[in-house]
Amino acid sequence: MSAEGFRRTGLRPDVTQFALLLPHFLSFCRLHRSISALESRIGYVFKDKSLFHQAMTHPSSIRSTLGLNSDHVLNSMLNCGPRLLEYGEVREIRQATRKHGLAYTVNVMSMLPSILEKKSPIFGNDRLEYLGDAVVELIVTTHLFYILPEVSEGHLDAFRQSLVMNAHLALLARRLGLHCYLQYAHGMDFYLDSTFMHAYSDAFEAFMAAVYLDGGLALANRIFADVMWGSDPSCLRVWCTPPPHPIQLEYPDGDRHLLPQHPKLKKLTRLERRIGMEFRHIRLLAQSLSYTRRFNQLTLGNNQRLEHLGDTLLKFVTTDYLFKHFPYHHEGHLSILRNTMANKYTQGQVCRDLGLTEFIIEDTPAAPSALLSLDADSKIFADVLESFVGAVFVDKDLTWVERLCQVCFFPRLVEFILTQEWNDPKSKLQQCCLTLRDRDSKPELARYVLDSCTGGSNNRCFRISVYFRNVKLGEGSGKSVKVAQMNAAKNALQQNQDSFPVLQFHQQVIEQRYSPSLRASMLAKVYDNDAALVTAFTHVDGDTPLYQETDGGDLDDVGEASFDDEEEAADADKDCSVDGVGDTTTAATASATNATVEDNMMLEITDDDDDDDEADDKSDSSTSSSSASASDADEAGSHRKQLRLVRKRKLNSMQDDDGDDDEDAGNGKGRQPTGTLLDLFKDKL
Repeated sequence: MSAEGFRRTGLRPDVTQFALLLPHFLSFCRLHRSISALESRIGYVFKDKSLFHQAMTHPSSIRSTLGLNSDHVLNSMLNCGPRLLEYGEVREIRQATRKHGLAYTVNVMSMLPSILEKKSPIFGNDRLEYLGDAVVELIVTTHLFYILPEVSEGHLDAFRQSLVMNAHLALLARRLGLHCYLQYAHGMDFYLDSTFMHAYSDAFEAFMAAVYLDGGLALANRIFADVMWGSDPSCLRVWCTPPPHPIQLEYPDGDRHLLPQHPKLKKLTRLERRIGMEFRHIRLLAQSLSYTRRFNQLTLGNNQRLEHLGDTLLKFVTTDYLFKHFPYHHEGHLSILRNTMANKYTQGQVCRDLGLTEFIIEDTPAAPSALLSLDADSKIFADVLESFVGAVFVDKDLTWVERLCQVCFFPRLVEFILTQEWNDPKSKLQQCCLTLRDRDSKPELARYVLDSCTGGSNNRCFRISVYFRNVKLGEGSGKSVKVAQMNAAKNALQQNQDSFPVLQFHQQVIEQRYSPSLRASMLAKVYDNDAALVTAFTHVDGDTPLYQETDGGDLDDVGEASFDDEEEAADADKDCSVDGVGDTTTAATASATNATVEDNMMLEITDDDDDDDEADDKSDSSTSSSSASASDADEAGSHRKQLRLVRKRKLNSMQDDDGDDDEDAGNGKGRQPTGTLLDLFKDKL
């Protein structure tokens, strides 16, 4: 074909690039136009259709900007588009575009939760799938708990696994027709049945999360029932009308009239007065505290079934909170925070703080004293707390469970983040070993060796040593192999701090983001159960806006850095990297991970006095004088003053401590406890 006169047409290679965007644009229009067919099928119209679009977006379709036909578009751009030259080492070029890694994880995990719910700018169905997994598990667990009152905990777990497994959820997704809406890149290996099944199950869980966020838990419950049992009216009727709990069925109006007849029930009234909660069916409370008790007419069994229900409730409530208040965290980051906040150690401590250990009911009178001698991290106490949560849900509703978590669990996130307890010693030691590897060599990991095992079968003591490159780093002991390995890793980190530069990087991130006085003040509030801190996590109806009404914004528009003075803000602009980490914090990442003064949990409830304001004003004036534009500097200074006024108003509304004890708060001493966890829980209920 002759090319004569081609330049006169005005057609250039950029026309090809614009034409390649048309399939992606048409696919977007087609998806939103066809949502009405699905809405008529489920009997609900989405108020925010972007939630459904996000739920149907597979991660493969957002890893590049080439649309769904990524292979075809890439070949066309290479053959028809302009040639893009990249100079330099390929490894360095790719390193600059990396989003994951240790540096990114540590920076993101150092962010405190936002006070208000905030929509995440992270697109794709990974986060929605994380929330939808908890939604589906809650729906299935609660229905099985009520429908099968005689089934034990083990069988309930087996039945639940059969309903929430990937194969079954993929079947429900195809039955609902979600496979027709799934957006995925054609370049993936979707010809494998296992890949399709996993993608369909994730899409269904993300869809359930979108329904929950847009219409509530009752709507998600109804749609799940219609999809699973719509073809069988009898099963649908049984699923949608579960009977009450056997204890509630025996006395529908309550069983508090049995208090004078049973001393064990009467004793539990002391616990009710402690926590400020009165059970309508107090035998539910007695059953939740009956650990390994045989069947009797009073409690109708032990607390294992309630523990099974409470575990799911805690998972759902914590997942829902983390999803809405940590918008810049990916699915893996949210899982780390949830495992840290709702593990057996935290649950055991909350169980002791609420005083539940004093009321555990056992068959033998000597058992309670033996239980009290156990450590707070014992799984027995964690099970008791989970069963207590289940009893609260059965006797009250989900709102009471949410308030319990707001008082007893969510404030502890401040401690976990500031002290980096989310990163356990064993994982931290592995990260330290990986950062010392050579780029072209196979990474070496720490090796744990069992030295000895002493004691009887019920009182074992394991001693384990940890080695790296055939050098012994430390040793530890414990009642189990896992505990001994954790202690060995902890001792190794303490004894070899100079050998691992990544430990300095971990501490550097926290120090650059939050000043020492703020960290000490916040940790003191957590340890003292400060009422102002708990108030920040407990919102009455109407305080928190609906999730779909909030604006997620952009990663680059997060706002002001959460620092006390300009010097720390200037230091924070530096790259947070050390030798061997392999990642650097780019400007976009630093902007994304810096919390705003209005949204950051720590700055909302910290103490400020006039001296700090004067210092900030001086810093603002010095900064504005050195800026290129005086008007921009004045505007920025006035913006900071407005933020300080907003912060002061919120501090006054929270009835925080006086500003004259900032000096004591700075060193963590001199502050008197403002109350116990029991007082806070009683007050918030």
